[in-house]
Amino acid sequence: MSKYTTIAQIKADIKLSYAKILDFYSEIQADTHGMAYLIVEMKDNTTLAELEALYFTPAVITDIEGKNIYSGICVSVAIENQDGYQKLILELSDLEVWL
Repeated sequence: MSKYTTIAQIKADIKLSYAKILDFYSEIQADTHGMAYLIVEMKDNTTLAELEALYFTPAVITDIEGKNIYSGICVSVAIENQDGYQKLILELSDLEVWL
């Protein structure tokens, strides 16, 4: 992601719909696999079954022009109940690690 790209300028294609992206962070180094963390605000109450269904599903992060910033699969899911909304935290891993 360019240093000029903001959270408001990215989109996440994940299995669940969400209200907005709160944070995105990627750890990519040369000659290693990359990990990323996506934090989104959920639109509605999310069930345990919906969370479990996220495991090993694709996640693609793009900028507003559609340029791919990160592609991976969901390897970890956490949810925090905030005042009036839920915060979903996804840990993503590069696809090459799992193929």
